[in-house]
Amino acid sequence: MKANIECLAAILALILVPAIGAAESAPLSQLRQNTHFHGIAVDPRTPGHLYLATHHGFYHLAPDGSATRLSEDRNDYMGFTPHPRDVDILYATGHPARGGNMGFIRSNDGGKTWQQVSKGVEGPADFHQMDVSRADPSHVYGVYRGNLQHSADGGDSWNIVAPAPKGLMDIAASAQDVNRLYAATQQGLLSSDDGGRTWRTAYLFR
Repeated sequence: MKANIECLAAILALILVPAIGAAESAPLSQLRQNTHFHGIAVDPRTPGHLYLATHHGFYHLAPDGSATRLSEDRNDYMGFTPHPRDVDILYATGHPARGGNMGFIRSNDGGKTWQQVSKGVEGPADFHQMDVSRADPSHVYGVYRGNLQHSADGGDSWNIVAPAPKGLMDIAASAQDVNRLYAATQQGLLSSDDGGRTWRTAYLFR
């Protein structure tokens, strides 16, 4: 049954993006009609240009509004996070167009090709929330199946830290302290000074 569902999802993906698949570039307005976005970041090599991690491939957006697909595939890119120091390295996770999970993946050529670095704990994982520490880029945090995972070696190996905060929307790693994390939740903003083992309220939505 699961195999049939994954097969159907792959067929639907091909049907839903015929216009984008027929050409390498398309106006942003057209791209928005055919897919949705999971991540966005400024391209540090060409400020004014943006990276777009979408449900059907990885794109580069120019100031004139034209979006060019960089990835050689049309995979679903989740948890997209650029390396904070090396402009050529990008990290992501997500789902292949054929279904399943990709684990923790890396691109060394600005998003054209991607390789799996590791599967994560209980993987291949799909880290919907993920960030790389700017204080030390060898530390990566990701959330999968309700648990916060941590890697201290650039994503090669992972361990489960603790359950993720309830109602989690996104996480961010501090640029100053490798153990400090922030979590945006449906209730408010949380912070942690011990790598996500414990959390305290930083701001409560009212």
